[in-house]
Amino acid sequence: MKYRLQPLLIVTISLLILSLLLIQGIVLSYSMSRILSDNTYEMTVELLEQKNLRLNERIREIRDIALSIAINKEIQEILAEVDRKDYYQQIRGNKTVSIFLSAIANSRNDISQIFIVTDRMEVYNYAHANGLIEQSLVKDEAFFHATEANVEGILATSNFFIRNDSSDKYVATFFRKLQDSGNKELGTLCIILNDKVLRNLLQEETEYHSRRYSFIVTGDNRVISPFAENPAGINELLQKEEKFIEKKIGNQDRDSIRLNGNEYLIILTSPNSYNWRIAQLIPYSEINKEIGVVLRNIISIGLSCIFLTVIVLYYFSKGITRPLRNLIQQMGVVAAGTFNISMRREGIVEIEELNTCFANMTDRIHDLLEEINREHQKIRRAELAALQAQINPHFLYNTLDLINWMAIARNAHDISRTVSDLGRLFRLGLNKGLDITTVKNEIEHVRCYINIQRDLSGHEISFKEEYDPKIFGFQTIKLILQPLVENSCIHGFSEGRKNREVRIMGRIDEECIVFTISDNGSGVDFEYLNFQLRKQDRCENDGYGIRNVHDRIRMQFGDKYGIKYMPAQSGTFVEVRIPQISMEGQ
Repeated sequence: MKYRLQPLLIVTISLLILSLLLIQGIVLSYSMSRILSDNTYEMTVELLEQKNLRLNERIREIRDIALSIAINKEIQEILAEVDRKDYYQQIRGNKTVSIFLSAIANSRNDISQIFIVTDRMEVYNYAHANGLIEQSLVKDEAFFHATEANVEGILATSNFFIRNDSSDKYVATFFRKLQDSGNKELGTLCIILNDKVLRNLLQEETEYHSRRYSFIVTGDNRVISPFAENPAGINELLQKEEKFIEKKIGNQDRDSIRLNGNEYLIILTSPNSYNWRIAQLIPYSEINKEIGVVLRNIISIGLSCIFLTVIVLYYFSKGITRPLRNLIQQMGVVAAGTFNISMRREGIVEIEELNTCFANMTDRIHDLLEEINREHQKIRRAELAALQAQINPHFLYNTLDLINWMAIARNAHDISRTVSDLGRLFRLGLNKGLDITTVKNEIEHVRCYINIQRDLSGHEISFKEEYDPKIFGFQTIKLILQPLVENSCIHGFSEGRKNREVRIMGRIDEECIVFTISDNGSGVDFEYLNFQLRKQDRCENDGYGIRNVHDRIRMQFGDKYGIKYMPAQSGTFVEVRIPQISMEGQ
């Protein structure tokens, strides 16, 4: 797929900013939720601890009242000295106890009912809420079984215990065993706490937070909830699930729970003297209500940033795409064959450098095309000159063969031999128009030249040859040795030099074939000649000279092959290196 740079840049960066804002919002929301939860916990737990202290004081007062009733001599005598056959005495005792307990219950707003469960009487008076209750009525209740294990304590009781006024309440009961001076058990004193007092105590802090819900957790992880109805709708759930507190809270001071599909933060105080704790459920929706405002502000700021970013990116990208479109337009002009272009100056450094490089490249291409055109014209002229100077090889061979036979007829054997070598020299040099020949033919070609050169020099030059026979079957390009030998014969010796010698050798060196041509002449500047071979410029009249041989070898076999002049103590030493390529492979 193809995309435009400008809209792609705008959309990509806008999405990047939006993603960063989204991630920031998530992280900020999580962090603020943790911070708000911590702050809510610190503020709430302090208030709950104060409530727990007041609750502890209330229970201590109730305990003191229970103790005063337990040590009351009149109560002890009525229960200890009862005559089961004296019904009148029992009725009078019931009345006395009811009056005494009612006086205490009516004097305090935190006591709902006081009664004594006993089996000492035969007659009981249930006309009053406070008084004696027959043990057989409650002996099967879980409440009564819980009082048997301890001398005193406080229990979470619920609607399984029916009060005299027949109202069902979620209440707490303080109990104490009654004994006479001889530690004989007389009954169990029960003081039921007023649920309104507990409700008021727990509602003090939550009256401004209607969605919060407080309750009491006893030492055995039972719940005391004085609310018949609550805004959270979880009263029944807390009462029905007996192991809820144990599983979800245990000894922790706070936790996160889910009730009725809502998430709550639950906070507990430390246990008081009676191992009671006050707990409060706080909806996370109440804790995190401020986060919504922050997130809305972040979204507003984010959208504003994206809007400003789009505007800035539009003009910024336009500053990039406009020069690029101009550059593409100029490329089209060059592609059409017009090299006379004008590039605008741009404010962006990189775009300006790109325009400059393109302009320089265009000028260079123009110069190269003109140079190629000039070279093409030179080639055409050379081809024309070659056609004009072409000689029929068969006519030349036949003429030389005629001269050879005429020389033999006149017993001119030296002339016959020279003419024969010249014919072979031409035949091997032309090689039927092919550039590739064998090393053996190339050596035979240079031998023909050596024979002719001996006759020309009057045998003043001594030629020595040494070849490894293994190289004869490999291929080479033609006319690589004769120009070098000719160069030594013509330019290598000063006039009047005696004992002239030219040595030609051929050998295998690893994966190469190496020819060396050396003489004992006046020598050359080998560094200068190697520099001339490395130059790119070439003269038109090089012909089949040394540079021509070097260039042809490199074009045919690669840059690591060719001619190289080597340092020598005397004379000239030149090395020709070609690869080992079998004629069969060719």
